[in-house]
Amino acid sequence: MRLAAFSFAVLIGLSSAAQAAAPTKGLRASLQAGAIGLFGDLSGQGTRSGVGAGLAYQMDDSYSIDLRYLGASFEDIDHRDVDVGASWYLPEDANQSHLSAGFSFLHNDFKLLSRGGDAAGIYLGGGMSWELAERLTAGYDLRFHKTTPTKATVAGREITTVSD
Repeated sequence: MRLAAFSFAVLIGLSSAAQAAAPTKGLRASLQAGAIGLFGDLSGQGTRSGVGAGLAYQMDDSYSIDLRYLGASFEDIDHRDVDVGASWYLPEDANQSHLSAGFSFLHNDFKLLSRGGDAAGIYLGGGMSWELAERLTAGYDLRFHKTTPTKATVAGREITTVSD
């Protein structure tokens, strides 16, 4: 299986409710920083630092609904991804380990060509978080994206704008 992109983010989150050994019901907002890498035809861009933000609504101690934005600027490409999905938290885990899956919307802008491309797909991932204070957590999240490939024609030549 070929993948479109991966992201590894370290996150700092604020919660509307005090955290316990398991996540508690409520809204969480997070700031994220980490690495983004592109695969396929765009893999020559290497890995770059990315920044973003996330929102999650914790349904109970097992599930949350997640929304995340993460972006990075490569040498020739500005990359953005928006993920909408859910996370499942492992029971009785003091580290708040989770598995996540959902839908991905990726966008790549080619700086030299003034051209971009969008793609939709899925993501799978997981991570952990730890309580730092009553409403403050820190952790990490790793996601792999699989999308439909997108191509565009520039000066009579077809280029891949988002690779799978």
